[in-house]
Amino acid sequence: MASRSINVGELIDTGKMSAFQYWVLALCICVNFIDGYDVQSMAYVGPAIVKGWHVSKAVITPALTIRSGRSRPCASLPAWASAAPIPMRCR
Repeated sequence: MASRSINVGELIDTGKMSAFQYWVLALCICVNFIDGYDVQSMAYVGPAIVKGWHVSKAVITPALTIRSGRSRPCASLPAWASAAPIPMRCR
């Protein structure tokens, strides 16, 4: 029986995207939009919160910047990347 080899790079370059792939792409774009929306909205309403609550910017800053542990450097990297033995200074 003869083995058949497939050139994956050529297959990707010449192949067409399916409807499912376009759906996944649209879903990823929506997720990125929604993920960034909260940061943008807080930047917009931050001055109103400071004024309405009568607090200084220094007091409200930690509440607006600490979210889900993302305030740490490299927190958005996958776990395997941030725990890598190479010196990345992410901890």
